[in-house]
Amino acid sequence: MFLFCTTALFISCSDDDNNDPPIGIDETALPGTWKLIAFRVNNGQTFIETDEERTLYSTFFSVGKDFETSLTFNQNPETFESDGGYTTVLTNTIVNQQPTTQEIPTPGFAASGNWQIKDGDLVLEVEGTEESFKITGLNSELLFLEKELNQTFPLPGGTQVSTGMTFFAFGKQ
Repeated sequence: MFLFCTTALFISCSDDDNNDPPIGIDETALPGTWKLIAFRVNNGQTFIETDEERTLYSTFFSVGKDFETSLTFNQNPETFESDGGYTTVLTNTIVNQQPTTQEIPTPGFAASGNWQIKDGDLVLEVEGTEESFKITGLNSELLFLEKELNQTFPLPGGTQVSTGMTFFAFGKQ
């Protein structure tokens, strides 16, 4: 799976839920090794779409735990390597049912490739595919990223759609 495996989790939340402290953005602080220290998803929604309608199927939120994910950003050339994973604790509520919680082993980035910072986004390129993350904070100690999610999966007679925003926090090692 490419990068944070956000596509496999069907996770999302809104911009209003970003509670990361304001730390500014110092793009020169990125090179080095970073460890994932927090992951969250709030206000997730999954819909089932057909040609006729879009119906809410479930709402969900998730947090991470047991973080073993690290990212190393190198300079000259600008490459990155990742290692490890974490556990996602996903709470899902199907419409008119009680919430269920499950723990999902998550392989973290599960990739290596090239990186660049472009217009305030961290752009990671793996085997010709780019994925961008908005940098909401970066200094010599902390890195905060967020990523909009819009995933579709085919179903018999329709499509499952999950949308929203994910949030990641890293500490420099």
